[in-house]
Amino acid sequence: MAFRCRGGYDGAIHFWGTQGSSSPIESLPLAHEGPVWSLAWHPLGHLLVSGSNDYSTRFWSRARPGDRAFEQFLPKRVGVIPGEA
Repeated sequence: MAFRCRGGYDGAIHFWGTQGSSSPIESLPLAHEGPVWSLAWHPLGHLLVSGSNDYSTRFWSRARPGDRAFEQFLPKRVGVIPGEA
């Protein structure tokens, strides 16, 4: 399953399928404390990195290519940066 994603001024990250839906299929409403300025996928598509105006970079993980459970397709935060716990 392929995704398109967008970072929001409100700190959220939104995900759409590639089939042209008009609304996101999932959102991470509190991905950052400030506007999300950049997003980049790993070439295999299982890691997403996001950069924000809150001076943080966060890594998100989803199922690796070949995994089939739908709930595994949406990104999850990979770690906690010291001082954010």
